[in-house]
Amino acid sequence: MIATAIAQPLPAASAPAQAASAPVSGPATPQAATVPVTPAYNAITVQLQDGKKDKDWYVDPTFWAAVVPAIAVLVTIWNTNKQLKFSRDSQNRQLADDRERQEREIKAEHERARLDRVTKARQEIYSGMLADYQKVQGLIANLPEGDLDKEITFTEIAVMSANVNKLWVWGETESAYQVREFFSQVNEMAWLARGKAEAIRTLKRQYNHLNNQVAESKRERDKAAQEIREHEAMTEYLHKEETWIQQNDLLQQDYKAHEANRISASDLLLKVSVRIVERREAYQEFLIEAQDKLMVQVNKVMALARGDVQLDGDVSRLEKQSHEMSARARAAIVSMRTEYEEQMELARLI
Repeated sequence: MIATAIAQPLPAASAPAQAASAPVSGPATPQAATVPVTPAYNAITVQLQDGKKDKDWYVDPTFWAAVVPAIAVLVTIWNTNKQLKFSRDSQNRQLADDRERQEREIKAEHERARLDRVTKARQEIYSGMLADYQKVQGLIANLPEGDLDKEITFTEIAVMSANVNKLWVWGETESAYQVREFFSQVNEMAWLARGKAEAIRTLKRQYNHLNNQVAESKRERDKAAQEIREHEAMTEYLHKEETWIQQNDLLQQDYKAHEANRISASDLLLKVSVRIVERREAYQEFLIEAQDKLMVQVNKVMALARGDVQLDGDVSRLEKQSHEMSARARAAIVSMRTEYEEQMELARLI
């Protein structure tokens, strides 16, 4: 501490005090006398703190000595809390990302399972439809050749419609639309084919009837010839009387009538046979043209079906091949017709 002396005026002494303290003076002389003087101030000692009494707090080392560690502790706590918060946030983000990733994986797995189910169902539907269409093709191709005693039925087409309707549920909208259009064209072709097939079937019934007539006429003719031979064998025992002659004339007439019936029925049979062949050729041409038109829709369905079952690829080569196959089939029919006409011409000459 620093001791500082401060001059401070003293209070005036009382008159008696001053008198008592005053020294006894000598006798007064005319010269000036020396008078002792007592100081008017006393020294006072004041204890002050180091430095200025009014020193600012922010420059006081003791203040900062206490405050800085506290601030350091606070900063450490704040930094620790910040790091802990960052760690918690990072962990929470990581957990959220993990949950989102797991949810995405679960959704993706469910989607894959759904696509697998849908793809499998579509494969079964398209495979069934393809098998049904092959049966319908066989049905239409053989309509003229079926049992003439049974009515034509379209059971195969009805079965095919079941898979067409299933595609309403499992197929894409465009696929279902094109498949329904394809089935409609198949159904239309089948009914048109049935009309043409019925005409051939009618000719075949007529052919069978004429063929039976030819066989019956031939039997009756052969029977009449046998009777004539037996009748003529009796001439060596019997005289040629009038009754014999009459009987012989009747047998000859009967023979000629049966032979005429046979010839007439044979001519009709040949004409009907030629007509049947012509109708069959026309029927085959109709099927080829109908299949050629239908092939455009088939190609659309096939392309969509490949997409529905997750199969990619360019189908233009397949479409081109389909048209080439139709052209080759048409050329084969023309060649068959030419050969048949040549054979028929040769048969007429013979």
